[in-house]
Amino acid sequence: MDNFGAKADEICNNAIEDFSSAAPVPDELDPANGENALEAIYDKKVEDLERLVDAPLHVLYLKQLTLSRDRALRLFRSTLASTAAANVKEDPTNPANTGVMTEYEAMMTADERFRQDAEELTRSGNPEWSYSRDAQLLKQSLLEITNRAKKVQETKLLAAKQSQQAMGFLQMQQQQLQAIQQQMQVRITV
Repeated sequence: MDNFGAKADEICNNAIEDFSSAAPVPDELDPANGENALEAIYDKKVEDLERLVDAPLHVLYLKQLTLSRDRALRLFRSTLASTAAANVKEDPTNPANTGVMTEYEAMMTADERFRQDAEELTRSGNPEWSYSRDAQLLKQSLLEITNRAKKVQETKLLAAKQSQQAMGFLQMQQQQLQAIQQQMQVRITV
């Protein structure tokens, strides 16, 4: 949702303004304690109204943050997949084709996309509307995906190396068999 934070601010501010115009601030002083007791009650009602309006908006905010984090993860995964496909086309056994720089760039792009979205979603001046926890979760998820991708790459490289070694052993065995066959043919013809 575009500019959700600004829209949520506007909704809360409009509700408070409507309340303020319908129930103006009282001017009566409480003679017992010298304070404006009615003004304290009024301020409490304004705070209660803001919490009442803010609560469902905050729930939507949290859901939007989750969706934004999921979009960032999908972006990261698709970038990794396209990078891996490009690396395989070049040379799958070359350790330089691990895509480390691209992984870093993909992480930074996903993080930046999330932070931009989160800034648009967040109400200004409300400390309860913070995306730091979601940013940390995103970072952990990105690192976990990267670590898994590196392990998969290492496993593929190890499998390719073992396959090459097995082929080398089989070729050596085949050469030995051919040498034995040639010796046998020489002995048979003599």
